[in-house]
Amino acid sequence: MAHLVSGDCFGGCAGVRGPAPVKCQTTANDGPGDAAAWTTGNKLAVGTSADVTSKLWFTVAKGITSEIFYPRLDVPNVQDMQYIVTDGSTFVDPERDATNHVVSMPDEKALEYTVTNTDKRGTPKYRITNTYITDTSRNTLLIRRRFQSLDGRTYQLYLLENPSMAGGGSNDNAWWDGANSALLSSGTETLFGSSMTVVSALKVGTQHGFVAHDNGYARKASDCYVDLAADRVLN
Repeated sequence: MAHLVSGDCFGGCAGVRGPAPVKCQTTANDGPGDAAAWTTGNKLAVGTSADVTSKLWFTVAKGITSEIFYPRLDVPNVQDMQYIVTDGSTFVDPERDATNHVVSMPDEKALEYTVTNTDKRGTPKYRITNTYITDTSRNTLLIRRRFQSLDGRTYQLYLLENPSMAGGGSNDNAWWDGANSALLSSGTETLFGSSMTVVSALKVGTQHGFVAHDNGYARKASDCYVDLAADRVLN
C-alpha cells in the first residue's frame, strides 16, 4: 500500500532501479516537517473490490496514486505516491508534474484502470504505464508499472510515497522492515471520539525488491526528495 512525506510525519523513498546509494543507519531528527495537506478532488479514477472481503478503496489524481482509504471510506491513509525519474546528472522529474496523463479502462465492467504518463518534453524521454486493481481477498492495492525509455538512454527510478495514516499526517512513523523487504508506515488518530491505528506496507513484487530506501521529514534535509533533488542521488 502505501512512502515520501508531507506534514509532521515521516515518509519514504525507495529506489526501484539503478545504482544503490550508500546506506545510512540513522534516525531522522530534523522534524517536524511541513504541515500535512490533502490532494485535489479532481480524480481521474476511483476503485475498490467487488468482494466485501477487501476493505480498501483508492483514487488516482493528476496521473498518480492519491488517497488509499482503509478500513472505511472516510479514513484516508495516503496523500500521494508517484515515481521520480532521473538520469543521475541533469534532471529529477516528479511523475505527477513532468508527464501528460491518459486514463483508460481495459474492461468497463471492472474497476481496473490503466494510467499512461508520458514525459512532457517536445521529444519525450520516457513513458510510465500504471495499471491499478484491488485484491479481492486482501486489503491490498496492486499496481503493475511499466517504465519505457523512449530515447534509448538509461534512467533511475525512485518510488516516492507520502503517507498520512489514519486520516492525518501528525504523529506518523515510518521504518524499514528488512525481514519482509517493505517500507512500513503507521499512525494513530482520534476519529469521531475513538482512537484508530492503521499500519501500511509498501512492497515491490520483483525478485530483488528495492535496491535502496529512505525515510524523512517533509522539506527538511532528511526528506528523501530534497536529498534526491540536490545531487540526483539518494544519499
